[in-house]
Amino acid sequence: MSNKLSSGFPTEFGQLSSLKLLLIGDNELTGQLPSELGQLSMLEELFAINLYLTGTIPTELGNLTNLKRIALWSNKLEGSIPSQFGTLTNMIRLEVSKNRLTGTIPTELGNLKQIEIMKFANNMLQGSIPDSVCSLVELDSFIDMEIDCTVSCSCCDKCYHDGRVVYT
Repeated sequence: MSNKLSSGFPTEFGQLSSLKLLLIGDNELTGQLPSELGQLSMLEELFAINLYLTGTIPTELGNLTNLKRIALWSNKLEGSIPSQFGTLTNMIRLEVSKNRLTGTIPTELGNLKQIEIMKFANNMLQGSIPDSVCSLVELDSFIDMEIDCTVSCSCCDKCYHDGRVVYT
C-alpha cells in the first residue's frame, strides 16, 4: 500500500514487540532493512516490496521463528540469501525475486517442510539447487519455485531468463 513514504526504513519498527504483520510497499523507502526487525518475535508476515532497499538481508531475520511469509521482492538487495532462513520452519512463502542477490541457494532451506512457494528469480544467483531444497518439491503442500536459468535445477520444470519463463 503506497502512502508516499520516503526516507530510510525506520529502525523503531524493531520495538513493536507485538507486531504480527508488517506490510510496506510501493513507497520510496531507501537504505537497508534494519537488523532490529529480528527482535519482532511475534512477527508472522513481513512484506517490504517494491521499495528502494539496498544492502544485505539481515541474518537476524532468522530469529523470527513465527514467520510464515516473507516477501522482499523488487528492491535492490545484495549479498546472499541468509542460511539462517533455514531455521524458519513455519515458513510457507519465501519471495526474494527482483533484487541483486548473489551466491547460491542455501542448503538449510531444505528444512522448510511447510513451504509452499519459493521465488528467487531475477537475481544473480548461481550454482545449483541443493538436493535438500529439491526434496521439498515432493511435499503435498509445495506449489511453485521460481529460479533463474543460470541456476542448475534437477527438480524444476521451468526457469526464468530475462524475466521470461523458459520450460525445461
